[in-house]
Amino acid sequence: MADGESYDFLFKIVVIGDSMVGKTSLLQRFKNGAFNEHHSCTIGVDFIVKTVEMEGKVVKLHIWDTAGQERFKSVSHSFYHNAHAAILVYDITNEGSFFTTARWLADVRRFSSPKTLCMLVGNKLDAGNQRMVSKETALQFANDNKVTSVVEASAKDNSGVEMIFHTLTKDLLSVHSTGHMNGMRVEDLGQSDSECDSGGEDVIHYRKRHIVPVVINLNDEPKQRNCQC
Repeated sequence: MADGESYDFLFKIVVIGDSMVGKTSLLQRFKNGAFNEHHSCTIGVDFIVKTVEMEGKVVKLHIWDTAGQERFKSVSHSFYHNAHAAILVYDITNEGSFFTTARWLADVRRFSSPKTLCMLVGNKLDAGNQRMVSKETALQFANDNKVTSVVEASAKDNSGVEMIFHTLTKDLLSVHSTGHMNGMRVEDLGQSDSECDSGGEDVIHYRKRHIVPVVINLNDEPKQRNCQC
């Protein structure tokens, strides 16, 4: 289905985590089915659109790929605004990248709604023989921090990639249809009506158990430059 066609729902998703954990590789695998081991590193924020069909609905995903380098954190913070969900990515072979997910999660909850759905993704499952972070450890972190789900994946061999976005989209639709997710009401996600109304074209929000998609202003498109990540 072409991304420009009509849709029933629009969700904004931010993908965050340390540099070199494979965030861009996961998104490119999901978007194009391709893997490039030597792609350019994200500078600031990059952006892709993917339209999927689920439960008889057409869902458009606006996915923001944020740079993991410390010097771009202030740039990335503004893109958390009005996010419906966040994907926290770490490298299962790099314990340090897992430890910093707590900091990334704190940023999500500081700069977006505290009720934004969060998913934890362990990338580089193809290098499982070099694993430093167990699935049990990730599940415990998710349980302790009210992260909705944990998925392990490999952008390189395409295992688990579709599962990431299938699971997250299903969770977001569940919030819409039932009004609850892990005790959260739809009204708790995003901002109040008065706050959202002042947001102009940048607003994508929930209102009275109905998602009102508003087109994101894309005048300032993010860019990429060269490095491996």
